[in-house]
Amino acid sequence: MTDKKDYFVVVYITKNCNLNCKYCLQSYKEPVNMSFAVAKEIVQKEMVNARKFNRKMELRLMGGEPFMNFGLIKELCEWIWSEYSSENINVSIRTNGTLMSEDKKQWLSEHHSLLSCGPSIDGIQEVNKINRGINKDIKDFFIKYWPQYGAHGTLFPDSVEYLYDSFVYFNEVLHFPFDIKIGLGTKWNENVVIILEEQLKKLAHYLIEHPELEIPSVFIKDISQFGKEAINDPNFNCLGNQGGAVYDVDGKQYSCETLMPLVHGLKKSMKINSQEHLMREYAVDAECKECPALAICPTCPSMNIKYRGDSKKSATLTTTCNAFKVQLKMSAYLTLLKYENCIENGVEIPLLVINNLSAASEILSNDLF
Repeated sequence: MTDKKDYFVVVYITKNCNLNCKYCLQSYKEPVNMSFAVAKEIVQKEMVNARKFNRKMELRLMGGEPFMNFGLIKELCEWIWSEYSSENINVSIRTNGTLMSEDKKQWLSEHHSLLSCGPSIDGIQEVNKINRGINKDIKDFFIKYWPQYGAHGTLFPDSVEYLYDSFVYFNEVLHFPFDIKIGLGTKWNENVVIILEEQLKKLAHYLIEHPELEIPSVFIKDISQFGKEAINDPNFNCLGNQGGAVYDVDGKQYSCETLMPLVHGLKKSMKINSQEHLMREYAVDAECKECPALAICPTCPSMNIKYRGDSKKSATLTTTCNAFKVQLKMSAYLTLLKYENCIENGVEIPLLVINNLSAASEILSNDLF
């Protein structure tokens, strides 16, 4: 499992994928794989950095679909485990699981204690058929060998009606952790967010009934900045290293996965990354400037460029805005549910929670919702 102190290194070992998920950001996939020589050089270089920072390395092997370059996974991992036997390198892989063959299962099971591997799936079977076009059950192998690593999914408008059922199924039937978040760039109209609100409200009550469960990423955990002024940080550079490294199949390093050619295409990616500074600014759109949730709103200049053609114009406004407002409202609702007994009984509450509670009251009484 990833530790907060880990030095993360994300390595895209392939640009290829066997699926075409409806919400995928990677618009420029192609049948190109990373070589062992390139991967080895990256690990050697980044181990120096990890040691310098006195941190463990979290090596995440990504794609496309990483199992489309399974030969590299085997060769690289076996080299790492022999070369750095005294070092602590956590290797993790997130896969759609549809390319799982008997020989892959055998190798993974033999080395399961040395790495983490989990499925990228969006919920119950109906959801994956809608979102990913697959009708294949892939969970059991991962549950057997990595029961705590869990599944990660993306919430998409076409299948949002299954959110609650999916979460309950993973918890009560599979006993397998399940996290889900709204896909960047997905478009949510006013009708579908009504369903989203119903699903999140049911899920909020379920989480209150099961306090041992981790709150999924679809809820916003810190809402304390609602109504506060959105202040840009001119020193934050999205093109700078933010505490880790991201590598494409050719070994080229990027500061963020959203800045890669897989997302923008080679020409546009080169243009974006040739800048000296790319500030994460709050949107200049008139509608956004008047919004009391601006300081909390997801702000990504790379996504702004992809969907609006301008790093300062909000991609959220034209894609996930309606869903974000519902997320905010239901996050406020969950916060008040979670702490209402503490408030009634005069139990001491941490400052961050007090700030969230204050914001929650403001959110639920605001005309925005």
